[in-house]
Amino acid sequence: MNHQQRLQKIASQGLARTSVEEIQSLALAFWHREFVPDVAQMVCMDAKCRALAGYLIEFFSQFNCLTDERARALVDVAGLIRASIGSISVVTENPHDTAARWGLSENIYPLLKYIVEFQTRHYLPQLEI
Repeated sequence: MNHQQRLQKIASQGLARTSVEEIQSLALAFWHREFVPDVAQMVCMDAKCRALAGYLIEFFSQFNCLTDERARALVDVAGLIRASIGSISVVTENPHDTAARWGLSENIYPLLKYIVEFQTRHYLPQLEI
């Protein structure tokens, strides 16, 4: 399964049904394999799935293991996804709740403990994804 397919699978199944291995693989793809999703391949996904994909892209773009250029590329992709969705019903007023700004009731935080070790610029990818 390539990185694009993995992102789309996670977005389609939801975070509650995502395995630790899947989220680790996605984190490594964003942070250390220079994965930038192809928005054109997500057009056929429904708005809720695209919102989850956009949230994940925005979330992973916020870590300092990425160069500024790579982070900007991911933010740009997330912006394109947001624009493709149209109006999003925000579920909170908290500006720091990224998932809620995407209209989502679930977030990645329960899985965060499984990926934090990979979010340093000094991490040398040792896992095959």
